[in-house]
Amino acid sequence: MLEIMVSRQPIFNKKKEVFAYELLFRSDLPGSIKSIKERRAAGDDSSLMAIDSLLVNGLKRLSTGKRVVIHFNHQTLLSEFPLMFPSDLLGIEIREDADPANKVTEVVKKMKKAGYLVLVTDRVYSEGKINLVKLADIVGVNFRSQGIQKRDEVFDDSSLPPRFLARGIETSAEFKLAAEAGYHYFQGDFFSKEDMISCRNIPSYKLNLMRILKEINKPSFQFDQIEKILQKDVSITYKLLRFVNSAFFGLKTTVQSIRHALTLLGETEVRKWLSLIVLSSIGTDKPLELIRTAITRARFCECIALELGFKSDLSNFFLMGMFSMVNAFLDRPMDEILADLPLASPVKTALLGKSNHFHDVLELVKDYEKGNWVHLQQIIRHLKIDEKKIAALYLDAVEWGTFL
Repeated sequence: MLEIMVSRQPIFNKKKEVFAYELLFRSDLPGSIKSIKERRAAGDDSSLMAIDSLLVNGLKRLSTGKRVVIHFNHQTLLSEFPLMFPSDLLGIEIREDADPANKVTEVVKKMKKAGYLVLVTDRVYSEGKINLVKLADIVGVNFRSQGIQKRDEVFDDSSLPPRFLARGIETSAEFKLAAEAGYHYFQGDFFSKEDMISCRNIPSYKLNLMRILKEINKPSFQFDQIEKILQKDVSITYKLLRFVNSAFFGLKTTVQSIRHALTLLGETEVRKWLSLIVLSSIGTDKPLELIRTAITRARFCECIALELGFKSDLSNFFLMGMFSMVNAFLDRPMDEILADLPLASPVKTALLGKSNHFHDVLELVKDYEKGNWVHLQQIIRHLKIDEKKIAALYLDAVEWGTFL
């Protein structure tokens, strides 16, 4: 059976909504697959079944209703392997390793006619493979190297696709610059970093939500005090009751009061769920993907911790993953925010980038998210975790993060 390790990177439109996800594989799995005919001729049906179950089903779980973009090289394009996937699910990325000769152009035409999205990199154009570029729906451009003027100088052919993807966008200022320059899609870490330009004053509603975060994470947890706070915030109360009554909890009776909900959840789960609810409320002016990423990361940290045997600290691992992005929610440096939050000391240590077992798990999760496979292998060896389980835990975390 094939072992597939894959993470996803969002591609945004101008409204900072997710247009698609690019999938990053640990090894170039799609590029290493022989033609379907060769595999069948060799009797390699088990591998084909693995591809179908792990890739096709996995793509549906990773896509969460969006299109996914995968790099297919010369070999896999000729094999027409991408045609195994639904056209409304898949986008085909073509890089410079695809040779327009040997019928590749005809295959891409066939895929385009079937409804597949076609994305090419700027290097495909720079290497003179104009036939492939003209078939593309989107041209991916390295924003930091091509920018605006150079992009216009390179792509001066009026017959080329008008839509461009700006890659490597790291700040909100770069996002704004690229959007104003005519880019249609954007990729990079800009959505998950604080915008220090607009952080002079924290809005009053965010300050109130921060007070709730501070209260629910105090060591001296008091249900009465939490209930009083929630009684003054109709929105948070509504979200709490909605979550508790959702299918996720599978309760037989409907929960109608704050006290009933708090009692059912218990102290550990109340900290986790209310922190999640409050953080999602703080992020109402942020891209939805930031909230999803924070929730997915929190769940992934919790699952990794459970796999490592840290059963008594699962809630803290969850909170660590979720608060690892709180700086982007509040547009404040992490150290300033943590000074006002009574999180467990080891969690704060990890969030400030200092080494401990919490930080090791957070680094593993971040490396997986970004597809930093080399460094990921080092952490896996250090933690002595079963590598084969990590991909499944990530898929579960992605699915889990879609319930908001």
